[in-house]
Amino acid sequence: MTDKWFHITQLSIWIGFGILTRHTWLDTRPPSWTWIALYMGLGYGASMILAWIFRRLVERSFAVQVAAASLGSLVLGLLWRLCFNTLEYHVLESANNAFRFWGYFHNGKSAVIQLVAWSTGFWMVHHYHRALRHQQRAQAAELQAKSATLKLLQSQVDPHFLFNALGSLDTLLLKNDAVEARRILGHLTQFLRGSLASAPAPTTPFDQEIDRVRAYLAIESMRYGPRLHLVWHLPETLPKVPLPSGILLPLAENAITHGISQCVEGGTVEIAVTTKTTHIHTTITNPVAPNPTNKGLGTGLNHTRQRLATFYEGAANLSVTERPDRFRVTLEIPNHELEGAHRR
Repeated sequence: MTDKWFHITQLSIWIGFGILTRHTWLDTRPPSWTWIALYMGLGYGASMILAWIFRRLVERSFAVQVAAASLGSLVLGLLWRLCFNTLEYHVLESANNAFRFWGYFHNGKSAVIQLVAWSTGFWMVHHYHRALRHQQRAQAAELQAKSATLKLLQSQVDPHFLFNALGSLDTLLLKNDAVEARRILGHLTQFLRGSLASAPAPTTPFDQEIDRVRAYLAIESMRYGPRLHLVWHLPETLPKVPLPSGILLPLAENAITHGISQCVEGGTVEIAVTTKTTHIHTTITNPVAPNPTNKGLGTGLNHTRQRLATFYEGAANLSVTERPDRFRVTLEIPNHELEGAHRR
């Protein structure tokens, strides 16, 4: 719920509560509208403080949220009644302060119960809208994954990529280099099988994404020969957290298309994965030609950022570092499985 609709709903609730109180008063003389406005205004203020507190606890555990709602309703309910009774006794002069000190908390139980009811409604509405947002993001992520998969499959059957791979295999067979031919054929099979297997799914484990990138770069290494030098920095055990299918491959493709292919002497593509407690960093670095013929439009990086924003809701980041001779892209994703739209 946006802030605008939240405030509109808030005002509607408290105004409606005031009107209901005025017309359902059991006494023969219902309270004045000034009394009603003062009481409901203080209740509105107390509920706004609760909303401010609750919004800072939305990512905490259910127990913390329940404790905050209970304790917050108790404290603010008593403060609400204290402020109202003080004004009623000394400003409106419509009540008899016969209870002395404890009279200032008269009917505090009622105020606490009202705030508990308000807190319950707040969390019900909040979690409903949160579940709705997760569902919408899940649908958007799935559509983006399907779009990326289609693009991926198109690139897989691209004549330049496939024919070059098959042509290189033919050359190796003519040289009777069966060992190298079988190795490259294995990479091609792994690349195609992995891509086709993940086509229906919006997510793929991180380690399988790295295997797909490794297979792709191995095939391109056969194509470019000594012009492409690969350097890997990987941990002993790769994480298995899910990430959007095919999210890493466009970054590797950019390193080849806009890096190695533009450099006459080729260069080094460096892939590094660093795992931390909270995040996983994947860095791909490639050389930059002095006078590139194809600078690209950055559509691949923009599309990747859009998919990350949808899938991780701002918890992931894609940064680019450009130097005269080097281009580096760093992908940072959470090192845990997120809730909602991302969990299958």
